[in-house]
Amino acid sequence: MKNLSIPILAAAVLTVGCSEEYLDCVNAWQECNCPPSGPAIAAAEATYDLCIENCPVLDPNSPEQQQLAAGRCIKACGDARNEAIEEATACQEECDDEFDECTGAILGCSDPTSTQYLVQLSISNWGANDPLVDPQHGFFLCEDHFPPFSMERNEVVQAIQQYDQVEGSDIGFFALSQPHQDKSALFADPPTVSTFDYVDNANDSFVHACHPDNTTACFDNDALGIDGFAINTCSYADGEWSGDGDREFVAITANANCYTYFTDPTSSDYVREVSALHEFGHAAGMAHSPVDEQIYISTMQGNLKYLSAYDVKFLRDHYSRYTGPNRDFVASSKIRIDFGGANPIIDTFAKENPDRLYLVGDVVYDCSTQAPAVFYAAWFNTGEDDQEADHCMINELRLEQPSAAHEAKIVSWHAAQMPSESQDQWVGGSNTVASDFVGLSRGVDIDLVFEVNVYEQYRERSTNNIVRTPVKLYDTSACVPPSPLPPAPVAPIRKIGATSYDITAQYLNQVTANPLAVARGVTVVPAPVAGLGLGLKLKAIEEGSPLFLMGAQVGDILWRVDGQPITGLGTAISALNKVKNGGTVVIGYVRGSMMRSASYKKR
Repeated sequence: MKNLSIPILAAAVLTVGCSEEYLDCVNAWQECNCPPSGPAIAAAEATYDLCIENCPVLDPNSPEQQQLAAGRCIKACGDARNEAIEEATACQEECDDEFDECTGAILGCSDPTSTQYLVQLSISNWGANDPLVDPQHGFFLCEDHFPPFSMERNEVVQAIQQYDQVEGSDIGFFALSQPHQDKSALFADPPTVSTFDYVDNANDSFVHACHPDNTTACFDNDALGIDGFAINTCSYADGEWSGDGDREFVAITANANCYTYFTDPTSSDYVREVSALHEFGHAAGMAHSPVDEQIYISTMQGNLKYLSAYDVKFLRDHYSRYTGPNRDFVASSKIRIDFGGANPIIDTFAKENPDRLYLVGDVVYDCSTQAPAVFYAAWFNTGEDDQEADHCMINELRLEQPSAAHEAKIVSWHAAQMPSESQDQWVGGSNTVASDFVGLSRGVDIDLVFEVNVYEQYRERSTNNIVRTPVKLYDTSACVPPSPLPPAPVAPIRKIGATSYDITAQYLNQVTANPLAVARGVTVVPAPVAGLGLGLKLKAIEEGSPLFLMGAQVGDILWRVDGQPITGLGTAISALNKVKNGGTVVIGYVRGSMMRSASYKKR
């Protein structure tokens, strides 16, 4: 239960048709006398900022143990902030729990529930491997093959960050740097750090601790007795590599024979985020998922570029920040529905649902079929608690137009009582009121939204209850916008990823023709980057200036362009000319105490 407004609570009452008893629960919740959490949260954030300032900068030239100490300091600051915020909000959470208990007995399901696709998926024991001794774990990435601020390193760092950002888990991975190591160093006995590097089995004769035949093969071949690998995670436990017991250190190694990038730095054939994500799962103790055909369940089975609901559950179970049982309902971005035949539906929420819709009376139709639209949704209960038989959970599909602050329900339904560790799916048509759709614009992108536990009848441990995808709504079966829309203004520099941007050719021509324009509205001073020389610190930056559009902020220290020092305006002009000629530029900078990078290319 979150801090719902009275109108939303009233909507819940009307939807489930509850009595005065429910309103008594609402009134008791509204009267809950908790102190404001805002000041305590602000204090926690201020303390965090001061804590970070007192941490050493992560310097890749420092000894390994100093780098580890810096990484752990930053992690400790974040953990202390999170604990302070949890304490500040504890009173309101207790009130929310009392509200759940109050309403539990009167929110029974009066309609038939969806049970056709309910599947039990017990995965708590996927961790056949033992967990890490220290969940606050630094991985030393080879700086020769994962250079700082490079796209190659960014793929691995993004995978690390997914583990670090899991809500409710004490696991905290972070990236460090060291020069390339041969196998004798990577598999030292005993090791002192965990590593991520390439191994050259063809030319390095030292025995790989987890693949003693030193094969150059990239895949297994049982018929030929080949135990190959493209990338491998090898753990040190109980005093030996591949030992039993809790993991002390980990060596993740990519087979150099399987990636042309090892010998050709210009190649794009390097370790990608999806592979790194899988291997860090092994490092955390996750085994391969047990059922081959149940893809999209875990990054340990399917080719997922993100941690699934069940991967998150594993990390919470084995590295939990919480005590006691819980529920956690999760809307799935993947759809898998087996109708009893040999060809189940296996696709994404976005691709399986119709993306062009129109209304006939109170029925939503699919433009592509000219028939009533069929919608698909999937969700999980990844918690340890079953859903009580006398409780009802309501799910909903709707259209939303955030810019107009308007939404229209397509259909809602009572979900089946879900056991812990289960997955459910739903297939059906609309049950709408045409007048609700009046406020939605036609022929432009709006959102198709699926939300599980929509009125939050259950206290949950996270907020990943929603999945959405853009669709268009039309007035008639012709599915044509009523009038053409004026073209949107073209942004000269556009953010296209978490750390990537593209720049229009027109803007590149404009700026490179007038080099002084790069410095417009910007004030810089030389500033040291611990142990790594000087950079340029932004003291002021004007909104709309080139650096502002490129994502720079006051306080950033610009440090490297494609690994080379920034010496002044000439470096910036050379970089823009490279982008103008079709190249990609990576700018390294320091923000706070963290080294970061951003890449730029021509649109």
